[in-house]
Amino acid sequence: MELNEKTVVFVDDEEFILRSLKRLFKREVYNTVFFEHAKDVIHYLDNNPVDLLVTDIRMPDMDGYQLLSVVKEKHPKVLRIALSGYTESKMIYNLIEKNIAKLFIFKPWDSTELKNTITNILEFEDILKSKNLLELINNLDSLPALPESYLKINELIERDSDINAIGKLISQDQAIVLKILKLANSAFYGRRTGDLNEAIMGIGLNNLKNIILGNAIFKGPKAIEKKLEEVWQHSVRTNRFVHMIYEHYLDKKVPSIFGSVGLLHDIGKVIFTIYFDQTYTDLTTKNYENEGSIVSEERETFKVTHQEIGAYLLNWWQLPFAYVESALYHHRPSFQGIINKELVYVVHLANYYSMYYFCKKGKEDFLDPKAFSYLSIDRDTLEMELKNAIKE
Repeated sequence: MELNEKTVVFVDDEEFILRSLKRLFKREVYNTVFFEHAKDVIHYLDNNPVDLLVTDIRMPDMDGYQLLSVVKEKHPKVLRIALSGYTESKMIYNLIEKNIAKLFIFKPWDSTELKNTITNILEFEDILKSKNLLELINNLDSLPALPESYLKINELIERDSDINAIGKLISQDQAIVLKILKLANSAFYGRRTGDLNEAIMGIGLNNLKNIILGNAIFKGPKAIEKKLEEVWQHSVRTNRFVHMIYEHYLDKKVPSIFGSVGLLHDIGKVIFTIYFDQTYTDLTTKNYENEGSIVSEERETFKVTHQEIGAYLLNWWQLPFAYVESALYHHRPSFQGIINKELVYVVHLANYYSMYYFCKKGKEDFLDPKAFSYLSIDRDTLEMELKNAIKE
């Protein structure tokens, strides 16, 4: 669908802000509609096609959180952006984690950035609706669902449940229990414990969620177990490198809401492996030492790449937008339409060095040197530290 066929709705109870938005967007090619009251928006959506909703959070009567929740339930295909001058971390976490909002933008906004963000997210959705991608998806028997145990753990964490409740749920799956204990007692964490609750506290809730995801998603028929294990191990290393780059070079932790982004960046390879086993094996074997060639061969063979099908799956699972972007753009992080650019650049580097050091894949044409300058990272120093991390 062309941009001039799309409609964006803005909601803000403050009249002067609404006037500012009207001035800012009056010359855009897409259609714009403006409201002061959330209830009017619901009525409008019930009777008119809308592509994107941008709403303030703090509003009387019905606030933006309630509005976004209603729209997600009644009109799930409408994209949703939260706009607010308040920075309560718990509220932002809930908005993004529950996919109530695709993005959260703070006031006062940068006009150019806000306009670009809206254009980019509208165009991004069109990529996930491309003819070739939808044809491949429709020819699959079914797409894997997020594991129920993962959803239940998320629910317990959101309710701030104590570790006993979380441990009780986990204890029902012996395979996951063994993996948690193995990780907790590894050299990396240095604990010596056979107690499940103590092990969970030692590895952290984010790693717990990663183990549950991996145990369910990176599994398939006996014939492809080894191949899926290779993708899993690469994804685990990539996730570890993502966290290292953030903590050692950007001097901050990965936001907990994005803690599994490295783990899921290559989920498209899992889909290819499960549904196109021999064809994909032949393709990857032929191009073993060159990840860039694998991507080109995917395009030629399947008309789509593992990035595109992975992004589609993560979007279908309603995971945060940053996950979807990282899956789609981790091979081309300098694409100008990327919104979460810092995160995508970090995933790009983590993925490259995981492939390069462990799988002996990843030639120079696959590495985007702009990542180092954008993140202000010295390449030689990063490579030395990652090499040392491999030995641990």
